[in-house]
Amino acid sequence: PEVIALEPLLVCAASQREYIKYQLRLRGSSFAAVRRELGVSEPTVSQVCGGLRTSERVLAAVAAKLGASVESLRASPGRHGGATKDFA
Repeated sequence: PEVIALEPLLVCAASQREYIKYQLRLRGSSFAAVRRELGVSEPTVSQVCGGLRTSERVLAAVAAKLGASVESLRASPGRHGGATKDFA
């Protein structure tokens, strides 16, 4: 898929989570696939992607599926007040 970038935005955790969820779908994946791969709950994946919980393991798995760095996912609204995403 085409590289999509978000300008720095102040967005809520739900928007961050939905953007990552959308990007996973574009690549033929999902929160459920990450959940199954890691043996965690789907709400855990969702909350980590929204910046409401922390898990290096979940972030690393999602980043790998998106072709992104863990650092780019870590820069979520719940963590640093804004997000810029460049997913390959």
